[in-house]
Order: sequence, then structure tokens, then C-alpha cells
Amino acid sequence: MQERKKQSVLYDFLMEKKYRWTRHFLLIISIGIISANHIFITYGEQIRGGDVCGIIFAYIVAYLLLIYLNIYIFIPKLLQQERYVQYAAVLLAAIFTFEIANVGLEYYIHFKYQIPFGLYSFFSDGRNKAVDFFSDFSVLTLSVTSITVIVFYKHWIQMTEMEEQIETRRLTVELENLRNKIGSEFLLAKLKKAAALCLTEPLEVSPLLLTLSRIVRYRLYDCSNPIVPLNSEIKILKDYLNLEKKCGALTDFTLSCQMRTGICFIPPLTLLSFVKEHLFNSSGKERMEIEIEICAGTLVCTCTNNRNPPQMDKCIFTISRRPENAPHKTS
Repeated sequence: MQERKKQSVLYDFLMEKKYRWTRHFLLIISIGIISANHIFITYGEQIRGGDVCGIIFAYIVAYLLLIYLNIYIFIPKLLQQERYVQYAAVLLAAIFTFEIANVGLEYYIHFKYQIPFGLYSFFSDGRNKAVDFFSDFSVLTLSVTSITVIVFYKHWIQMTEMEEQIETRRLTVELENLRNKIGSEFLLAKLKKAAALCLTEPLEVSPLLLTLSRIVRYRLYDCSNPIVPLNSEIKILKDYLNLEKKCGALTDFTLSCQMRTGICFIPPLTLLSFVKEHLFNSSGKERMEIEIEICAGTLVCTCTNNRNPPQMDKCIFTISRRPENAPHKTS
């Protein structure tokens, strides 16, 4: 999604700050063209000179006042505060007031310059004034709300990106805490277990220390990278579960992957943190079934124990096919 947005010229033009004055300039030019066209169609060539420029300028100011009131007051104070009914009422009232003022100004111009009501005039005898007023009101409402949609979408994107950054920082802190546990408490606990096995089962000490060394090496070197191959993450998860099984924290486990992992990348200790949390929530001395399923750009990890009834936890992560695209947890 982020890559597609970065490659979109329209997205950059609507969202980037460096195009802000260009957006406002195009808006003013568009309003100016529309206002001039409206004046010339309504009054023809019966108004000349500076008076025409003054009337066009008045229309431009009125349109821009309505639009900027909506952008800088109505949207921040009402719409973004989730006061939707109040926003709709205030916006419609402002548009209605604008249309009333437009009708009044048109009548004043006809009266001042003694211009007969033409075919396109609101006061023409052959036109239905109620239908004309509702038509103009609807067109102006659609025009203003189209700007509302763009502005609201921009703010929504910014808030979504901010929430993603906060979630990313939270996950980073959680992973760092897990790394610290593996580097201190986990290591000391397993070394203490290895020392105890030296007296009772000396043949089990060497495999335990080898497994522990792989986990510590993974913690010290691989975890310094933002993402690691998914195969490496699954291997270190197996080592961790085997170590917990040898130390008595787990009776047995099965780990299965529904599809070939291929060349996939994921943040380090992602699977391990989820499985470890599930293991800590259990009472120990249980059998754990871990199922990993890969579908498109997502990875679903499901942990189930042999309680009665069985307890199941599921988590979904995004994965990447390229190492430069760091994935993140989605739910």
C-alpha cells in the first residue's frame, strides 16, 4: 500500500505539503473561471468595465469564504471531532445562506443596472424558481462535499500512519523486552538447568547447550537486523520449544507449516514472542500444537494446547518477499 501511494502522482499532489500552495492556486483559478462564466451567462454584455470585475471578485470571495470555512473551521471543529450531525447541519445552513445571498445579489444587480431578466436568470418568468434553487443548492453541496471528502481522507491517512507508527514502536519495545529476557533471565535459567543435568543426565547437557548457543547467537546477531528470513525464525522457534521441552516447561509440541515458506521475511522474534506468550499463559506440562499458514502477504500462526476444552490463540502478521520491505503485525 505504501509503495503504491508513493508511486501515485495524484496522491502526492493531494497529500504532500510541498504542493499546498499549488492546490490553493488551482482552486482559486477554478473558482475564478466558474464565477466569470456565471456572470457572463447571466448578465451577458450589459455590464461593462470595472463593475464586471468587482462583481466577479465578489462572487470569488463568497465562494472561497464558504470553501475555506468548511476546510479550516467546520471540518476540524465538527467532522474530525465525530460530530457528524452538527457538521451536516452547519454546512447545509451555510450553503443555504450562500444561495439566498446569491439570489439576492442577482436581483440587486438586475435592479441597479436595469437589466431585464434573461433566459438564464433565476427570476426569468419561464423558470421554476423552486426547482432552480434546489438544483443550484444540490450542485454547490456536491462541490463543497467533494472537497470535504478529499480533506477528510487526507487527515484519515495521516492519523492511520500515526497509529501505525505508534503500533510499530510498541512492537519494537515488546521485541526488545523479549530479547533482553532471552539474553539474561532465559540464559541463566537454562544454564542452571544444564548444571543440574550434569549430575543426573550428563548426556543431555551437550545437546541442550548446543540448542541454547544457537538461540543466543540468533539473539545477538540476527536480531540486530529489522527483518530476518522466515525459515530462520521457524528454526529458532523449534530450538526454543525443544529447549523448553527438555527443561520440563512443555510436555510435547508439533509445528507444521501449510505452505512452503520460500523467500519470506519477518521481524525477528515475531513468532517466538507470540508462542512464548501463549506458553506463559498456560499452566505448563502441556502439549502444544503450532500451525503456520501462509497466504499471499500474510502469515497466520495458531497455537492450541491439549486442555479440556483446548485453548487456541491466533495471530496474523504481514510478511515480505523482499528484504527492503519491513513487514509488521496487522492484528
